Amino acid sequence: MTDGLDRSVAEAFYDALASRSAELIAPFLDEDVDWLMVGPVELFAFCGQHYGRATVLEAYRRLSENEVARNNVREFLLVDDDCAAALTRITNIETRTGHEINFRVAHFARFRDSKVIEYCGIPDSLGKAEQTLGRQLDMTLAPLSGVPTPPGFSARSRPARDDRGCRAGCR
Repeated sequence: MTDGLDRSVAEAFYDALASRSAELIAPFLDEDVDWLMVGPVELFAFCGQHYGRATVLEAYRRLSENEVARNNVREFLLVDDDCAAALTRITNIETRTGHEINFRVAHFARFRDSKVIEYCGIPDSLGKAEQTLGRQLDMTLAPLSGVPTPPGFSARSRPARDDRGCRAGCR
């Protein structure tokens, strides 16, 4: 158990993460870090479960080959005991297509001795996938037998997105 995480360490970690630079991220990772980036690994090779510093850094090298960081805004940062959570809005350029990709990521990290020992990143992977592919995915749901459809909901209805990839009502 630690005496608590210094907020400046969490800020520096999330700044390094925003850079996408394996060299800047490396000093914050425990040798045996348990890292999960939620998302479809078939489309985003850096997603999935990664164990150990070397594996995480290789995932970020792959990420930097496919996406160039354009903007990263940390909207919230919460630090409590040995944990830090952040919500970021990210704008990247997808190098294969040239598409600008806008999405949010919720980050959760646990630290020991100022090193990340556990991490989970949860991006808006559906929005990111649609923007990467340049089209909306067909989200038609097969009707469930005996389950009523809620009023005002249609399996085909999806919230409209603005030019930043945000659903109506997000800032």
